[in-house]
Amino acid sequence: MRWRRWLYFAGAVLAVRALNPASIAVVEGHSMEPTLRNGQLFVVDRLRYRLAPVSRGDVIAFRHGHDIYVKRVVALGGETVWLLVRPATQSVELIEPPLVRPLRRATARHPSLGYLERQVVPQGHVFVVGDHRRVSYDSRDFGPVPLAAVSGRAYW
Repeated sequence: MRWRRWLYFAGAVLAVRALNPASIAVVEGHSMEPTLRNGQLFVVDRLRYRLAPVSRGDVIAFRHGHDIYVKRVVALGGETVWLLVRPATQSVELIEPPLVRPLRRATARHPSLGYLERQVVPQGHVFVVGDHRRVSYDSRDFGPVPLAAVSGRAYW
């Protein structure tokens, strides 16, 4: 009789572990400041995107290589992102849509400013950036993130 209780208990533990509805993590770095600070705890809701799609503006946790990153979604699959590439400083800046036309004119007149690059986010991917864009390692560096790599939505 006693072994049945242990069997039920072990089954319940395995079921909860398999669902893994949430996990707690710590922010490492300054790329999401002021939203998330270095050393701050946050929760990753792993069930969120099983029930609803990723939305623009969500802060997500995702796997890239062997690391887990937390970034904000700025574009979804099929949407266009404009980047200002500055070879002189080796920087890439995300350009908001209202600034594309004036920047296109400015870079045409002054090539030393850099050049605009149009990038369409592939279906099944998201384009992510850190809130502190000057120090963030994000989609501007490694490209769009596949939805399969998304662990969940971050809450703090």
